Parts: sequence; structure tokens; C-alpha cells
Amino acid sequence: GHVVALLQLHQIEMHNGRFEAATVLLERALYAFELNFHPSFVQKWLRGEASMSYSSPVNQPFFRALHLHAVSLDRRGCPQAAFGAATLLVSLQPSDPTFALMWLDLFALKAERFDELINMSETLPRTSNLPGFCLSVALAMHRLHQKTGESERNHEPLPASKGKPSKHFAKPTTTQWGVRATQALRHTLLTFPELVPAAIEACESSSPSAKLLSARWRSRLLEMPKTLKGGTAASIASGAGACAADSNVIEGRDDDDRGNDCGDRDVLDGIDSGDGLDGCTASSSHRVVNGSLEHLVLIYWERASDVWASNQAFSWLQDEAAKLLA
Repeated sequence: GHVVALLQLHQIEMHNGRFEAATVLLERALYAFELNFHPSFVQKWLRGEASMSYSSPVNQPFFRALHLHAVSLDRRGCPQAAFGAATLLVSLQPSDPTFALMWLDLFALKAERFDELINMSETLPRTSNLPGFCLSVALAMHRLHQKTGESERNHEPLPASKGKPSKHFAKPTTTQWGVRATQALRHTLLTFPELVPAAIEACESSSPSAKLLSARWRSRLLEMPKTLKGGTAASIASGAGACAADSNVIEGRDDDDRGNDCGDRDVLDGIDSGDGLDGCTASSSHRVVNGSLEHLVLIYWERASDVWASNQAFSWLQDEAAKLLA
């Protein structure tokens, strides 16, 4: 009960903008958990051999605390530590009951753990149902393409990959990474076409060329057969995606309003369905359904716009989207 109260107070402080006080409360909760760790559990956990059932109510506060800790580390400018915490969290139960995978890809990009992100996309099949994760994997390949090119131009060896090697790492060359990145990006944009207009709104809403591309893409999107839009969108909206959430805002709805298939939705707090990106309020005539594919896309770009704005990544996305329309 004491730890649960600390986590609730953490959320209240976050909601009120008192981030330092919120961090202190969260660290107290984590310390309480650490006092109860068995030494053998810690060693197995670090080796990726530990497991913990989220279905047991006594374990749920620990999952929640570790998730909030990873997000807090990223907010404080520690993406490496955030990536490590999120990876440990997912290793406890690969089904990812707290939806840490909706943060983990961005932690990996910020920490430049591109190889590990690609490897996760291969070993965790459910990541293919997350539009943001798929897009982040394409960006990771693009960044490796850039880094490989820089190393070849400077006659420097490419830094050794961290973690378990990915099948993509056999003889990495600039051309190979470029082709794979382009293929991954185009496949993701065609599978989840809603990503393009949301990306333009998040990253370059004032550019006339970007607005034109968005209008053309929306027009083409409306012409697509319903079975082609979003690919696996139906399974996302009815399954994992229905529990999509953002731990930055406290959700004020009752449990009865949260959906019968997502009893663990209160692990994290959903963004308000009327809020757009960057604090913009959506039109009252258009309400985003919490947990829908559109909701997942909005959440991703709300978090990822800064990542895509660097290293000409957004320009690359625009160019490939335009080529798909040609």
C-alpha cells in the first residue's frame, strides 16, 4: 500500500508540473522494491533469464514503477539509462503488459542503439503491429546508412554492434543499409499511411511543400480500399493498441469507460482524445478514439517529432512519401 501511494503521488506531482518532487517519490518507490530483491533474482534479471507475471496483482506496482522510471530517465536527458530500464522491463514479460515498447524505440534512437532496436524488431513479433516502432526501425537503418557512409569516407572501421548481433549486420555497407532503410520506410508508410499526414503536422506544418504533400497523401489515402488502409490496423485497435497510453497525463475516466478488453489500462494514463500534437486541440467534430490506430500514430509523433527533425530524417521521409505518390 505504501508503494502504491508513492506511485499515485508521483502521478499527481507530474500532472501539476512538479517534476523534481515527482522524481523523488518515484525513486522512493523503487528503493522500496530494491530492498526486497533476492540476489539471485537480480543476477538472472541482468542475464535476461528472470520472469515475472504481471497478472499477479502484487507484481503490477513494480511493472508500473519501472515503466515510469524509464520515462523519467528519458525526460531528464538520460536515454541510455532509459533504454536499459525499458529493456529490463520488457525482459520480465515479453508480452509487454505496460506497453513499454511504445517508448523503447525512441529511447534506442536517442541513445543510438540502432542495432539493438533492429534486433528487437526481429525477435519480438508484436512490434510489427506498432506503427511508430516500425517507423523507428526504418530510421535506425537510415542512421546506420549515414554512419557507415561517414566511416567509409573517413576510412574508419564501423563501431562494433552492442548486444545480440542482428542478421542485418553481415557485412554492413552504405548501399545495403540504404536499400534496407528505404524498403523498411516504404513498407511502413504503405502499411500505416496515416503516419505521413501526422508526421507533417508534427514536424513541418508551416512548410507549403509539406502541406501540399499532406493534401496529396490524404487524397490518395481516401481512395485506398479499406482493406489496405493500415494493414494490421484492425488487430491493433482491438488488441494491444486499444490499451495505448501516455504516462505524462492523468486520465480522469472511470474504469467502466476504459473498455472491457483492457483491464490493465490504468497501468499507464491515456492522452486525452481531444488533444492534438504539441498542445493543439483537435476539432470538436473529430474525436480520436482512445486506442485506435490514429491514436497510436498521434502518440508516436507527439514523442518522436524532435528525433525526426534531426539529421535530415524528416526530409528523407518526405522524399520517399513523394516517390510513392509519383
